[in-house]
Amino acid sequence: MATMISNALCFGHEFPASGAPCVVQVEGDGLTIIFESEGAEGAREVILFSALTVSAGGLDHDHLVVKWAHAQGERTLYLKNHDVIRAFRQAAPDHLNAPFEQAAERVRQARQRHRVMWAAVVGSILALVLGLWFGADLLVEVAVSRIPVEWEQKLGDSAYRDFLVHQEVMKEGPGVTALGEMTQRLTEQIPNNPYKFEVTVVKSDVVNAFALPGGHVVVFTGLMKKADSGEEVAGMMSHELNHVLQRHGLERMVK
Repeated sequence: MATMISNALCFGHEFPASGAPCVVQVEGDGLTIIFESEGAEGAREVILFSALTVSAGGLDHDHLVVKWAHAQGERTLYLKNHDVIRAFRQAAPDHLNAPFEQAAERVRQARQRHRVMWAAVVGSILALVLGLWFGADLLVEVAVSRIPVEWEQKLGDSAYRDFLVHQEVMKEGPGVTALGEMTQRLTEQIPNNPYKFEVTVVKSDVVNAFALPGGHVVVFTGLMKKADSGEEVAGMMSHELNHVLQRHGLERMVK
């Protein structure tokens, strides 16, 4: 029994460039096409399967393009309705289905390649993100290890000068002298020390101290007043000197 299918367009010399709307019936031995365009309403054309050539069309090659010879020239039927395509493939001989099967296989292979490609792209991006997330510290360490101490000292000198612009530096006094002597004793115990440490005392109530790349250590008078003993100050100085030796300040700059 014929199946009425719509959404078909027929192209030919006598039809508009946009195609002639038609209804397709899939028969046991071919197609019956009923035209709906102006001037051809109700006109029918019967084409046997033996007169047809078939190819796949559409972006995904899931549409059916049927061609046959006509007295007025070649005609082309463009089918995109999946029901009529399914009916055609069920009724048509194998040699007409072969191009469609070949096109479908090419589409499957292309989609598989695309899936593999996108999986590789997504995997690479994910690996990069995870590498940056978990390996950031390692990358920074590698970068820092390649920076000469001379460059590090220049970076520290620049940061040191910028910091002192609005600071009041204490250049003498018992506390400054004691801190200098303490620093000398501590640095003498460092084997293969590549740095020339310089300690600066800044007059401020801030209870803090910090180290800059290259050997500058800044101590605020607020911290010296707050300390309960010389040993506590020595512990603080050891901590800041270790920051320089471990190049922690340079690592922060690189990050």
